[in-house]
Amino acid sequence: MKKREEKLEKLLEMVLERLDRIEKLLFSSGVEDAEIVSIASKLILAFSLPAFKAFEISSKITRLIKRKQLDDISRTIIETLAVRGPLSISELTRSVREVRGRASRRIIGERVKKLEREGIVTIERKGSRLLVKLRSEENV
Repeated sequence: MKKREEKLEKLLEMVLERLDRIEKLLFSSGVEDAEIVSIASKLILAFSLPAFKAFEISSKITRLIKRKQLDDISRTIIETLAVRGPLSISELTRSVREVRGRASRRIIGERVKKLEREGIVTIERKGSRLLVKLRSEENV
């Protein structure tokens, strides 16, 4: 058990070192928006994305939210949709739960409705399912 804990600690240290290097690389490459770097870092850790893909998605997210004050759950919903694409409320709840550890379908549904009113997401009917997706970039 002790060896396993030591191995996990070393692995975590390695991940944190990589994240630190990625942040330094992004800042040195001319990215001046700390929010983009912060979101990219979260995406790398939460969804195991390559840095370039996380950076691309985080840029899209920041264009969509345009300095709006969003709570952590709403941000996680946006990040999840940006990475995984359109999802039903149930799928979205499961994905948010994977990232945050907790999520209720009712709260996710409420946040989705609020994000729809703010023009960040759209809800589309596909057969009998309702899919939540990020507003397309051409409308940003």
